[in-house]
Amino acid sequence: MRLVKMAALAAVMSVPVAAQANDAEMSLVPQGSAMVLHVNMERLRSSSFYKTILSGLLNSPALKMQIDMAKKQAGFDPINDLKSLTIVAPAKIGQGEEPLVILDGKIDAKKIAEKAGKSAQVTPAKGRVLIGKANAVAAAQKGGGAAGLKALLGKTNQKADLWFVANLPPELQKQMAQGNPMAKGLKSMRGSLDFAKGLKLKVALDTPMAKKAAEEAAKAVAQALKEPMMTQMGIAPMLQKLEVKAVGNVLNVDLDLNEGEVKKLQMMAQMMMMMTGGGGGSKMAPPAPTKAAK
Repeated sequence: MRLVKMAALAAVMSVPVAAQANDAEMSLVPQGSAMVLHVNMERLRSSSFYKTILSGLLNSPALKMQIDMAKKQAGFDPINDLKSLTIVAPAKIGQGEEPLVILDGKIDAKKIAEKAGKSAQVTPAKGRVLIGKANAVAAAQKGGGAAGLKALLGKTNQKADLWFVANLPPELQKQMAQGNPMAKGLKSMRGSLDFAKGLKLKVALDTPMAKKAAEEAAKAVAQALKEPMMTQMGIAPMLQKLEVKAVGNVLNVDLDLNEGEVKKLQMMAQMMMMMTGGGGGSKMAPPAPTKAAK
């Protein structure tokens, strides 16, 4: 896992924990940062989605082996010991600069520092560790409070299980457009994913291609709804709830599924995992028994 490797090799510094996690983490976002991705692991672990789907995936042999290795290397469980994970990307990412990772939870900074070697810097604190190059850690200490991203933050649900905001610099816009013409002129992104009551997805993209992207999405959904399998599996009603609309240069993507619909997705995921042998001994409930064929 890339995160574990960073924890073992990068410069590490723990910092005091403020009263509220989100406020503390945002105060550590350096000036000039282009993106913030935050995962509330504590909240996510309490969701039914995690308990029935993600926990099963994490118990698959391949991932379980990596998690066990992470425990030995970093000295903490990257899944169960973390309260939150925050990744901060600088504007010049890929040009000599790397993301800053903020871990909050049951973490022993000294153990991680031992793995990092002489390059590590540690100060007495509990629960929070910064991982990244020395200049990124120093910039985080100075803070900045996500200046430049505040407008996007104000429109984003920061109480969701996962949320992100990004202001894309011109260089990155060009790189993305080379890989996908539909990404041309994409200035910013924000979004959230929450499992508190079913599944709620909200994404907003600031792009001159908003209208065209909405039209293409509508065509793709219409085509998918024509497939008999979509109706047979009960996916069609959920797909019809997907809203992709352009408001000026902003492309809004919204999907709000209730708990019953999410359970259907969970059952399909369980069946797929059983068919592929990916259950890995998880504690998910087995599907309803079927009558044996005569």
